[in-house]
Amino acid sequence: MNRTSAENVLKRPLLSNDLIPALLHGFQRCWRAKEELFFEFLGRKAQGVFLDLREIPHARVNGALIQVTPEELTRLKLREKNYQCIDVSLAITELPPRGRVYTFRCRPEHWLREGETDAFIPARYMQMVRSGFQEVGPAFLRLYEETTEPSQLPVLNGSYRFVDPIQALHV
Repeated sequence: MNRTSAENVLKRPLLSNDLIPALLHGFQRCWRAKEELFFEFLGRKAQGVFLDLREIPHARVNGALIQVTPEELTRLKLREKNYQCIDVSLAITELPPRGRVYTFRCRPEHWLREGETDAFIPARYMQMVRSGFQEVGPAFLRLYEETTEPSQLPVLNGSYRFVDPIQALHV
């Protein structure tokens, strides 16, 4: 959840009020979505690990709703190529949604498996996510931290890029 990242894929500016804070029930954030990246610091390819949503009946996560056109949703699906776009309209209870509400969950074949090595959380990605939550406010950032499963993976500083050319085009 980061306004600048969303602007890049949607190819339009977003105002602060274009991001509507919301709670999604029945999910917890976890670090398990993997994608091959080129890490400048390492000078080679390795697995980058990103956030995903895990179904947990009484859990909840915070995030933001952004109204998108069908074309923008198509671009989001290209960028999030390892994720399934799922309808979660019924799981947003605090705010009655206008239309359908979608989120992205990593496809199981792209989950980081127990014991896999050479996998890192990109520090830049972690900071981008945190800054998006901070933009809404300190309490929203705290709720993100409380509802995100901690990871034991190493965090890697420096630049990175997606190896997949289609995904790289939509970042």
